Amino acid sequence: MAEQRKAALFVDFDNIYLGLRQIDPDAAEEFATNPSRWLSWIERFRAGFELGADDTPVRRILLRKCYLNPRSFSRYRADFSRAAFQVVDCPPITRQGKTSTDIRMVMDILDTLNHSTHFDEFILLSADADFTPVLHRLRMHDRRTLIVSVGPASPAYRNATDTLVSEDEFVTTALGGVVGGRGEAVKTTSSAEEELFDEMADELATACADEGDLAPAAIPRIYVRFQAFRESSDWLGHWSLRGLTEALVARRPEAIVIEDHGTHWSVIPSAPSVVSDDSGARLIVVGETDGELRAAILEIVGNLLAISPVPVPMPTAAQHVITRLGPVVAESEWAGSGSFKALLGQAEGFGLQLTQLSPTRWVLLDPERHEIPESAEQVGGEGPAVRLARRICRTTGVPALTSDQYEALFNAIAAALEHEGYDLTDTSKSVRDHLLENGSPISRTSISFVLRGLAFVGHELDAGPQANTRHRLALSFRRQVATLCEDADLMLTEEEEALLDEWLCVGTSG
Repeated sequence: MAEQRKAALFVDFDNIYLGLRQIDPDAAEEFATNPSRWLSWIERFRAGFELGADDTPVRRILLRKCYLNPRSFSRYRADFSRAAFQVVDCPPITRQGKTSTDIRMVMDILDTLNHSTHFDEFILLSADADFTPVLHRLRMHDRRTLIVSVGPASPAYRNATDTLVSEDEFVTTALGGVVGGRGEAVKTTSSAEEELFDEMADELATACADEGDLAPAAIPRIYVRFQAFRESSDWLGHWSLRGLTEALVARRPEAIVIEDHGTHWSVIPSAPSVVSDDSGARLIVVGETDGELRAAILEIVGNLLAISPVPVPMPTAAQHVITRLGPVVAESEWAGSGSFKALLGQAEGFGLQLTQLSPTRWVLLDPERHEIPESAEQVGGEGPAVRLARRICRTTGVPALTSDQYEALFNAIAAALEHEGYDLTDTSKSVRDHLLENGSPISRTSISFVLRGLAFVGHELDAGPQANTRHRLALSFRRQVATLCEDADLMLTEEEEALLDEWLCVGTSG
């Protein structure tokens, strides 16, 4: 067993508690009154795919400090004292209520660097970007860092730490009674549950074999076929789409795997070097002959275009093939053709069209499904609004949804609030189910991001239907996105402000 890390924990109580209260008041109370529960979770938390096979803690939290405003939160002092915290009172020092929490935490963290105990890891519970410089200092001293952030955190703050735990993961796992990173529940399953998960894993593997790569937005429509999933509010005990999908993929490792792409992930076949012939009667091992490899490449390209709503740039298709088939593509020089473009040009009866938009710009399309683009901006949604959206999503973490998806999402939120009122958990589930039923699947993580964003910007989600029309929801979320851009030093021009309106469907009242 690996040696446990020695960790020091610093909690900005006011920041975390107030952030949680905006999202889920019950979660805020659980955080404040039962710190031993989430302490145990942090001790066992493993980042990414570092999950262990047992429930053994990976760190020992030797130093525990909690900084709080005694005038506002003194009632929670005893709860943290019982959990072996050193509680540091940080009363207001200005008329505006500003406390000395930030500077006290920074001084204590720097002092701890010289402690006789060499702490391997520093854990901060705060979304305050003021701690970014101290994270840089800790990295200079070769110390690991883990941040629990509730509410919007600046990109500089997120990127300065080794591990970031989002509020979604913290609320649903640390405060929701699930132990283990990425929402892995420590529980036994009945034979009926085992059968259900096996059936869902088979459906997922079958869909992946039929359609190729499955993006997160395409996966819930597979799960919704099962009644137990439709009735579940916690992704069948796994608390997220990613958590449930990982559990199902683990049951069929010979057929499917999860592939991370940096900012997103997908489910792909685990054996891309093996393809079926048209009859499915036998398996062809890619690489035996150039002809078989060429057939495998064309099949992958055909599958990609079959699920793409728009023409696909040729470099994108080529990279997709290389990702699926591996080094054999380059080693064979595209099955003896010399290049991807030459291979496509030699394919007879392929049924797909290679179109040149400029001297260096080629796209692939299906003439029966795709319109021939007149310019490069019509390929893959490459217009200025989408380019701006991609930039914003990459910088701020805003869900990368299309304008149509945002319009459907705001409509679904408005309908849910009108008929059921607001509760983060129930509303996000209701909105997800509504979108699934109407053929517009959006992950619950994205829905929760938007709902939290509306709460952070001060939108009163329980104020009634007049305050929660689609247009008003879009306006409020647009303010939140603009705030996130400012926090990330992403300054928008007047033209980009208009494109932001266009992307988030703010330009029309509906």
